[in-house]
Amino acid sequence: MHKAIYLLAGLTIFATTQSLADDQYVELDAGAVTMSNADLMPNTSSLRLAYGAKKNSIVGFVKGEVDVISFGDSSYSSASSSVSISRYAVRAAYILGFPVSNDFSITGKLGVTMNHVGASGINTNADANSFDVIYGAGVAYEASRKITFNAGWESMGQFKAVSFAPGSSLNQISAGIAYNF
Repeated sequence: MHKAIYLLAGLTIFATTQSLADDQYVELDAGAVTMSNADLMPNTSSLRLAYGAKKNSIVGFVKGEVDVISFGDSSYSSASSSVSISRYAVRAAYILGFPVSNDFSITGKLGVTMNHVGASGINTNADANSFDVIYGAGVAYEASRKITFNAGWESMGQFKAVSFAPGSSLNQISAGIAYNF
């Protein structure tokens, strides 16, 4: 049941902003992801590709976006085994922007995520998905009508269903560039 609620929330975010949008954009971010309670899965870099739509108003803007983020493959070896781990997330979120000047805004993010982790190796083959809420804060600088630079922090939820890292929370710091159509 929870999976259906997260899927419905993600589709609602995407559909409402697409129908009301003034502008559409693609965004590419690079960053670092930290993961608590997970010795087996070290902190890693991340790469995020997003597609979204933006609705401008007098007091700021609202953006809705869907994205895919890859946050690293890693491996773990011991005397008796070796395990390779891959992680990614598929997400949908609203981003609210509050202008500080004509070009600079403070942003807040709220959305849903499906975090995935897969592990394979000697006597190991496991995949797990975890659905959760994401939230964050950042800044945006509109360099021109077509180019926007972004930086921020966000909580990416938890890996609730992963036996070797139960309840591990994910946090990301990133910076990127968006191209506005």
